[in-house]
Amino acid sequence: MSPKLSVVVPFRNAEERLGACLAALAEQRLRDLEIVLVDAGSDDASPVAAKEAVERDARFRLVAPPEPGEPGGLDAARDAGVRAASGRLLAFVDAGDAVPVEFFAVLASSLDRTGSDLAVSGRANAERTTLVRRPALLDDPSLAGTVFRRSFWERCDLTCANGERSTAVRALALAGGIDVLDVPFTSGGRPDERSPAVRLALAGADRDFLSREAPGAVRVHDERVLVRIELAALTSALVHADEAERSGLVALGAEIAGRLGASVTAGLPALTRLKLHLLARGLGGELLEVVRQEIAGEAANAPVVRRGRRARWFACYPYFEDASLGVPAHVYDVTDEMRPVARVDRAAWAGDRLRVEGHAYIPMLDAEGSRVRLWLLASGRPGLVRVPVRRTRRPDVTAASGQAAVCHDDSGFTAEIDPAALKLLGRWRAGDWRLCVEIATQGVHRRRTLAPPRAGERWPLDRELSPGIRLQTVAEDGRQLLRVRTGDAVLTGHGRSGGHLEVRGVLLRDPGPKACLTATARGLAKLRARIEREDEAEREDGGVGFRALLPLAALTAVRADWSFEVTGGLRVVFPEGVPEGGYAVDGTELALTVSRSGDLCGISRVPRLVLTEALWRADGTLHLAGTCADPGSGVDGLTLRRRDSGERYTVPLSWQGRLFVGTLTPRRMRSLGLDRPLVPGRWDLLAGDLPLLAERRAAAGLPGPRVSGRHELTMLAGRDGAVLLKVRTALGEDERGVFRQARIQRRHYAAHRVRPVRDLVVFDSFRGRQYSCNPRGLHDELRRRRSDLDCVWVTRNADFGTPTGARTVLAGSREHYEAMARARYLFGNWSQPEWFAKRDGQTYVQCWHGTPLRAIGWDVPDRPERRTGKRPWMERDVPQWDLLIAQNEFSVPHFRRAFGYDREVLVSGYPRNDIFASAHRERMADAVRLRLGISSAKRVVMYAPTWRNDARTGDRAVRPPLDLARLSAALGPHHVLLLRAHHLAPARTPVPADGAVLDVSAYPDIAELYLIADVLVTDHSSAMFDYAVTGRPILFLAQDDEEGGGLYVDLDAEAPGPVLGTQDDLADALRALDTLAPAYADRYAAFQDRYCRHDDGRAAARVLDAVL
Repeated sequence: MSPKLSVVVPFRNAEERLGACLAALAEQRLRDLEIVLVDAGSDDASPVAAKEAVERDARFRLVAPPEPGEPGGLDAARDAGVRAASGRLLAFVDAGDAVPVEFFAVLASSLDRTGSDLAVSGRANAERTTLVRRPALLDDPSLAGTVFRRSFWERCDLTCANGERSTAVRALALAGGIDVLDVPFTSGGRPDERSPAVRLALAGADRDFLSREAPGAVRVHDERVLVRIELAALTSALVHADEAERSGLVALGAEIAGRLGASVTAGLPALTRLKLHLLARGLGGELLEVVRQEIAGEAANAPVVRRGRRARWFACYPYFEDASLGVPAHVYDVTDEMRPVARVDRAAWAGDRLRVEGHAYIPMLDAEGSRVRLWLLASGRPGLVRVPVRRTRRPDVTAASGQAAVCHDDSGFTAEIDPAALKLLGRWRAGDWRLCVEIATQGVHRRRTLAPPRAGERWPLDRELSPGIRLQTVAEDGRQLLRVRTGDAVLTGHGRSGGHLEVRGVLLRDPGPKACLTATARGLAKLRARIEREDEAEREDGGVGFRALLPLAALTAVRADWSFEVTGGLRVVFPEGVPEGGYAVDGTELALTVSRSGDLCGISRVPRLVLTEALWRADGTLHLAGTCADPGSGVDGLTLRRRDSGERYTVPLSWQGRLFVGTLTPRRMRSLGLDRPLVPGRWDLLAGDLPLLAERRAAAGLPGPRVSGRHELTMLAGRDGAVLLKVRTALGEDERGVFRQARIQRRHYAAHRVRPVRDLVVFDSFRGRQYSCNPRGLHDELRRRRSDLDCVWVTRNADFGTPTGARTVLAGSREHYEAMARARYLFGNWSQPEWFAKRDGQTYVQCWHGTPLRAIGWDVPDRPERRTGKRPWMERDVPQWDLLIAQNEFSVPHFRRAFGYDREVLVSGYPRNDIFASAHRERMADAVRLRLGISSAKRVVMYAPTWRNDARTGDRAVRPPLDLARLSAALGPHHVLLLRAHHLAPARTPVPADGAVLDVSAYPDIAELYLIADVLVTDHSSAMFDYAVTGRPILFLAQDDEEGGGLYVDLDAEAPGPVLGTQDDLADALRALDTLAPAYADRYAAFQDRYCRHDDGRAAARVLDAVL
């Protein structure tokens, strides 16, 4: 018998992601399915993972890839999978997609119920809708997250030959009924590698198809696909196209843009209209200028002016009121783009009134002097209540707006709502009230419904106003509502009764003598329990107590979300006074909590740690407390993991039964033997591999912004309840955000630039990221000389302490601007901020961070700036260099060519390597070993791979080419492996937690690690030039050079150690190190002579002698 659903999974070179994807498909709650795997030409281990899945589960099939003569790629593999599929329904999943376990069951159930042609994941629920009614379906058209009826697919003769997007567009346009379901689906991303010309031609063909087959969808396609996706891609491509390519793109774009009707362009943003107007006229040069200004951010900050008797507003984009070009004025009209921004930021009860805090402004217009009025509007019936407001100052709103043109500090408001005002004709009536706002400024009036708070603040507040009457704050469809409820059932408690979940409550309306409590897992299961009336005595609210027993085994047998309802459509309200809870059964828990509409809901899942309390203490520590339904599945500590880098810390937990407590000290996190503050970023709190969840009602009360040292910390709960800690530097209100930074540059920085320079030295390492490298070596030499120069270090993240003999300034602070304006000397090892302009009397020394091994600067053929159109840092920074220091003569011609630099170069050796000649180096090495807990009896192997543009995988983690656990086991207990990832590398996978492998990527200065490393293992990293100063062995791992990363050095000819092909070769070489090293003595000496001759411990002295 044919399965109900066929899931086609095409893959190519996806070994890092395919296993997790297939495991998620195997766990789907819809069991009646087949998974059709199609290899699209992998040359990695992906087919092995696919074959293993087929062997484990009979529902998996691996079909032959397309024939060699057929068109290849993932699209051909999809079509091959469709031909092999036998299910009545059809779906597509890519290797990087994250598919929740209930996903296909919910979508398939919806199709069974409605008879629609396809069902798709979305942000709202709708049945049997169409593309014309739901144009947002084309915002990012793809086959992922969609289930098709097979008969519909065949009837419409759909194929993937023209690409996934084209197929999705045609399917959505032809579907007579589309079910949209609010079920999460995370796409792993499918970049379209075809050229803009090919993509635009295919989009034009799709438009022709729609004109014939579905004319009602043409306008939607024009707006959502042609303009927003394809023409946008074409205009972006202009910045890195040569003249011939640009001419062809403009000609093709002009032909497509000319088809767009006035009704399409009229609704577009003015900047898009301008680009389309120039494109349609074939004005490629002018279009390129507009695109470049857009990329540089200038368009977002363009001023607006009012013109004409109709008082319309126009943006001063390029060529505005330029008579020579004659662009019509209406192209620049932004009046209709001034859509108000208005949101509730916080709602809380203040006595018997509901206090609402929020902000409201009109984009592009300054909020100073604006007027804000607030009222409540009854939905679906007459009813309007004016709400007095008090204006508040909100500089954080300006900072969050991301623009530098206008100020929204005066956009804040606070209002207190008397619930009694919601009575209609003196009586309570069930229904919703919308919070509406009117904003008026500079003659512009705008109205809208307030948006709800973000993240954890979205969970509803609930209060009983009088017997049987409740008021809730509800976030629904992007609107903030106040909901008056009458006649429902109200939860009063819950608990375990034997093997059952006991639900206790009050019925405010009689559901009849045979009433049941029904629990429903959408598309998966439904359970019923008889209502037992507990008490017929008359209550003040007129209700009747009840209890119902539902089998916990059945509730936990299906991992899904459960909703509860009493016969007659009575929802069960979850009031604030009733605690949330969890019930564990055989490794699964049922969590009872509140839904977004304020009702009782259940979540069947793996037992999770749930945070119930978080508060700051006077000593700057963060107290955490929570619970777990199954303490046996708990953990000894929480992991704090930074999303960008993978940096981790452990927070120990203490347990008492089901309860846990822990303490976080953000200013002093212990790692690698050092106490460091949590650096800016988003930090996830994990219990094992799973996120720590916030109790939903507690989510709104998580600690707000708190300044700890030079950082500001905010605890948040995401949409799924996952707890995270957001950390940012504690810049002042007058320093934060693009608007304030632009103002400081115009006023504060400019004012200090006209004051005399003074005897001040500014040090900057890796754009403020570290206290390290050559700037540190120079600072140390200044201290040895007992110089009376005032020394300042720039810190971007405030993650290193104040160096001895110096002070630190936060990047972007007023102190930073003042130091940059008045310093006599500046030492940096990369580049300075874009706003920096060297003045007379200043000396800027470039202490570049390494002898170049791979292509740098202009030698990189495919620089990111060439793809994005942004101005390369070399254009603005290199002309300001007064002196460039180099480690060796070899570097000089490469530096001059790669940077376009023609001024003085000082071949001094590197100041950062003076440490290797220090009389105290052995003592420093002992301190580092002690700090890291490494015995002097162990051999230290340091692995320092370079940064690779292609190292990022689908889950953002960089997996080093070496299997560190296997290598450690091969070397034995007398070795310790140190992993030092490049500072530009994204998130890293965790190393084994056995002490034999240490991730030292976050250690402040790599030079100190060189002191304890007995051997360096690297690939194409310039670390070799510094480590060679030590004279210790260096082993090289061969690697194919990544695209655009040519080498300046022939390692096969010059490497001072063996170049090894495999990890096993490396392990053999490390075990034979004592006999291997002498064989390379002559090459090592030649290498040192060419690259390290000047690293004699006097490099910093030579630089300072030349500069001072």
